[in-house]
Amino acid sequence: MSSSTAIINYKPLFNKGRTDYTSAMSKPREFGMFSQNSARQNFPEEILLKDDSNLNYFHFPEDYILMSTNNDSDDSGSIDLLKGIKKFDNSMALDTTKLDGLLKTIADYEKNKFEGKKLPFELLLTDDSLMSILTSSLVIDNQILNTGDSVNKPSRIFQLVTYDNQIFIKNINMNEANTPISNGEYCKLKFQTCSTLSKPIAEIEPTKIEKRFLKIPNNKHKKFTSVIKQAINKHKVVLSSDSIAVRGPNFVELNSYAGIEDEDVIVDDSFVYNGENLPYYINVDVYKTINNVNEAYQFEKFLFCKWLRAFLTGKDVTVIGFVDEQFKLRGLEEFKTSEIPAFLQKNGKNKDIKFAFKDALNFYGKFIEWLQETLQPSENERYYQLKFENNHWHLIELVDQEIIKRDGFNTVLTSEFKAWRESLRVKTP
Repeated sequence: MSSSTAIINYKPLFNKGRTDYTSAMSKPREFGMFSQNSARQNFPEEILLKDDSNLNYFHFPEDYILMSTNNDSDDSGSIDLLKGIKKFDNSMALDTTKLDGLLKTIADYEKNKFEGKKLPFELLLTDDSLMSILTSSLVIDNQILNTGDSVNKPSRIFQLVTYDNQIFIKNINMNEANTPISNGEYCKLKFQTCSTLSKPIAEIEPTKIEKRFLKIPNNKHKKFTSVIKQAINKHKVVLSSDSIAVRGPNFVELNSYAGIEDEDVIVDDSFVYNGENLPYYINVDVYKTINNVNEAYQFEKFLFCKWLRAFLTGKDVTVIGFVDEQFKLRGLEEFKTSEIPAFLQKNGKNKDIKFAFKDALNFYGKFIEWLQETLQPSENERYYQLKFENNHWHLIELVDQEIIKRDGFNTVLTSEFKAWRESLRVKTP
């Protein structure tokens, strides 16, 4: 086989690969943010740095569930979370797997806040990708953890690029363009729309507050993303996390940098932080009502995944709306991230989950170590397929330029980001 078409395989990582240490993770810190709008009509897709215009404000008193918001229905005491699905526009939705906004934030931060130097991190990816990687290591009920979330499907394939001696991981978008939205996905978007406001409640007219129950969700066309730095066993990671809403009066503007560190976490002065925004972002999701022991057992898996995502991204609260089989909202409950482990360990019926908290973090450290031991440092781009198959993570290096271009490996990093990094190399001392 010629060098132009060779495919190089590397030693795989077993999903239950043991570690001889207990991983320690620093408290996540936000150092950037951006809003993103999809291309629609005559407007191109846009990425707005240091911009929170797509961040909403959570406001949903539980009494709302008892309100009649659908007077033409016999079931007047419920909120129908499928209302408007036939009018939902799923075309030109944002590709949430792209790293463009994250890379643009990195370059902007290096240019304006880091004295024109490269940020010192080993790994960059989205929280969706990280969740998929970590949950692959968790075997519960004799099968790999799978809650039905798109990030937890058994088939997990990523594009991995090494560049400038750093590792970049991009999830592959498996959804076909313009496919109809499922009832479950629309239900989640509708609840996020119903439970949030575009401005703080004091700035919105009362009539507009109630009209949101009639709104068609556009959450797939707009997003707000927080850019986070964290350390796992002193390996530095840059992580992006989409947030629907914020709650609390102390949200900090991005241009107010504080440089705060806690004494009980890994101290790292290589980044400057902007304060304490992360605890005010909240996760908002839906789950079916629980009617028996088996359904409660399945909910524990779902709640564990909500905890893991919140823990990794520094969010303090997850709000879950419970819906019946007709997707009518029947209940609302808030779960504090700090209280979920004790709740599941004390009250949970699923014994495997009680060990999953430590296992997930240990595998986090093990996974990065495997990448560093396996991949060769490279200043120029090298392309790999990262795939989970037969309980192992596999790295396959691609060198065939036709395959690289055909499958878009050469577009994981933007030309703008690479041009910026190249300019740093040619700077005179």
